[in-house]
Amino acid sequence: MFDSLEDFSSLLYEKTDDIIITIGIYLCVRIITKWLYWMMRTYFRYSAYFSGCVHFVFYAIASVLLLTHVFGGDIALSLFSGFSIGVGYAVQPYIISLIEGVYLSSKLTEKSSKENGSRIMFNDTESTVKEVGLLYVHVSQKINGSDVDVYIPHAAFNRAPLILCS
Repeated sequence: MFDSLEDFSSLLYEKTDDIIITIGIYLCVRIITKWLYWMMRTYFRYSAYFSGCVHFVFYAIASVLLLTHVFGGDIALSLFSGFSIGVGYAVQPYIISLIEGVYLSSKLTEKSSKENGSRIMFNDTESTVKEVGLLYVHVSQKINGSDVDVYIPHAAFNRAPLILCS
């Protein structure tokens, strides 16, 4: 019994420096990906959807590489194989919403070069699109004479028709 405890503690002691370095790299990657998102949105003026996708892809790749480094290739492969089935079912609505975001972004930019300012009619309410995000559409609506910001999830467009106004 003490041999296995000794083996576990020696393994933990040997991996401590890897874990600390991985946490440091993870924090740096988080800062860099947030900066990348900000730069793509403000400096290059890409859409929120595209900037969010790039942010997510870089963040996910770095996370997978860091987990592989800490746990090793075989263990990480087993972990990712097992989690991929469960996570696939769990995030299926989000994946559908991401694909709907690509479609909405392309439709809203079809008539003009930018998605901002496109007018839509949704649930019998006319709105002006501010941005298309990863999981939502940010619109401005006139309610009782004042402008109100409304965030409509992509899944809501499956339940009611979306009309693009000219």
